Formats: sequence, C-alpha cells, structure tokens
Amino acid sequence: MIVALGLSGGPRFEMSGGEIKGNRLYGTELYGNETVGNVAVNMRGTASQARFEFSGTAYVYDNLNSDGEQRNVYLKNTEARDSAYLSLVDSMEDGAKVGVYANIMPDDANPIVDVAIGYGSYTATIEDSSYFVSDKSTDATVAYDEVAKKIVLTPVDLEVLDLDDQQIVDPKPTISGKGTPNSKVRVKLISESDPSVFIEDEIEVDEDGNWEFTPWEFTPEGKLQSGNYTLEATLIKEGITTTPVTMNITVVDKEDLQAKVDEINGENLQEEDYTEESWEEFERALTSAQAVLDNKEATQAEVDQALTNLEVARNNLQEVVPIAPGVTPGGITSQPVLWLKADMD
Repeated sequence: MIVALGLSGGPRFEMSGGEIKGNRLYGTELYGNETVGNVAVNMRGTASQARFEFSGTAYVYDNLNSDGEQRNVYLKNTEARDSAYLSLVDSMEDGAKVGVYANIMPDDANPIVDVAIGYGSYTATIEDSSYFVSDKSTDATVAYDEVAKKIVLTPVDLEVLDLDDQQIVDPKPTISGKGTPNSKVRVKLISESDPSVFIEDEIEVDEDGNWEFTPWEFTPEGKLQSGNYTLEATLIKEGITTTPVTMNITVVDKEDLQAKVDEINGENLQEEDYTEESWEEFERALTSAQAVLDNKEATQAEVDQALTNLEVARNNLQEVVPIAPGVTPGGITSQPVLWLKADMD
C-alpha cells in the first residue's frame, strides 16, 4: 500500500500532478478481515471523514497486485451512493488517469456506485469522467450522472464495432455498435480540418443492444468529403452518460478512380491498335490504379495520383497508322510499276 486515508483526524490528500504507478503490491495487511496491502491507495470512510482530492494531470494507474490485476484506488464504501468517493477540486487534464474500484460494485441491487464528485466551488463534468477507469473486470464502466453531477460506476455500456482508431473508411461508412438495450447513443463526427463542421445524431439502441450510424446521409453530396475526422460516441440512459468513446478515422474517396477504371475497361482497348511505347505506359498506369483500388490502406494522395496518371496515359495512347498494301514505311511501293509514254504529237 502506498497511500492510506483513515478515519481519524479528517485526513486530506491532494494530487494535482505526479504519478503513482508501476508498483507491485504483494502486501497482506488486514483491516477488518479485509486485505488492504495489495492496493496502491486505500480510502476509508465518507468524504467528510477523509478526502482524496484530484485535479490536473494526477496519474494513479498500472499498480498491480500479486495476480497481475490493476489495483489502484480502492474506495471502502458502505453504501453505493453518498459514501466513500473521490473529490475533484478542479478539472482533470490530458495525461491524467485514475484506476478505481469499490467495496460495493454495481449490481442489480445497486446499479450506480459513486466514484467522484466536485468539491468546493468545482462541479465534476463528463470530460473529467474520461480520465477514470474501472479496475475491476466486471460489466461496470465509468459514466457521468448528469443529474447529480457525479462520476459513477454503472453497468451501462457502449461499444463501437468493426472500427479501429486511425482506420481508413470510404465516403459512405456505416458505423455500428453495441449498447445497453433501450438506451440512446449520441454520435458526433467532427472534421479535423474545421472542427466547426460536424454531423451529430442521437440513435435508439434496439432490444438486442444494436445501434447504427450512417453520417453520409446527412450531407448534401450524399457522401463524406475526404479527410480526417474524430468520432465521439456516448450512451445515455436515465440521466447516466458513459465516458465518450473516441477514435480518429480517415475518409478516402476512390469513386472517381473506380469510375475511370470501369470506363476504360468498358472501351475494350486492344494492344495491337496502339504503339508499343504508349501501350506499355498505359498498361502500367491501369495496373497501378487497380492496385490502389485494392489497397485498403491507400491514402487520398495516392488515389488522386493514380487517377491523374491513368488519365494522362489514356490520353497519350497513340494509334498505329495503317500502311497501304505494297507500300513500305518510307512510302515507296514494292510492286512493279508500268510506265506509259504519252504521244505528244
């Protein structure tokens, strides 16, 4: 155990930066027949009896017990709500991370368990909740209680399927996922080049826990413009909002390149109709264009260059000029010629 906050004297521990991490916790100390030596921070009592105040870039994570499990901040709560919890005295900032679990974890009888609440003049926000994670491998996840303005643990959950951070997608992507049935998912797709440009929708999660978002249907062009976007998704149910799921995606538009390849293939061009040099250049450009179309990791710059190269090569195809029978390439006939002398008298 690294830090212990007891009940006597109203102890207060403030952390606005720094790190408690990388510790291996093999302690076997007991408190009330409960092992407390294998956690980094042990907090007992209510917030009025002991306070752990967080803000800034405080980092308490990657502290493992003897089984290799995350055991960072332990709340010795006696009730699911208004018992032991952390205090936020100011906003959490990039670089912060706090792993937390509690004596009473969420279940059917206690679906919501307090984790942190604003203290003094500060009110906890949903942005603050993104810096907390649940240490326990349960169905519980960190969320935000919009009514009580608290960070909580709850079984309400959200997942984005078949989409990875930094993934390349086409201009008409379907973004789908799983969530708590009969809840809502608020999804926002933000342009990286101009954050004032975004698409937002609120989607019903069906009885099987499925939801689907097709952002391109909201655009005048009927497709997303190429470029980088940030996807933010939160699940909302009965005033509880999950920590946002955030990932970056890149839209690459291959439609013009595909259309050009299809157009050329439809022309049924024949190699013998064109000069050797121009045909070889054209064939290289067409092969390269198809390779870019087949490459799921191709960038927009590669797509645009492949289209330009293909258009130039197609326009530069030179037809073979037919030669009349019996005429050599120099224009001199190879056939016998009969010359007639006209009578001038």
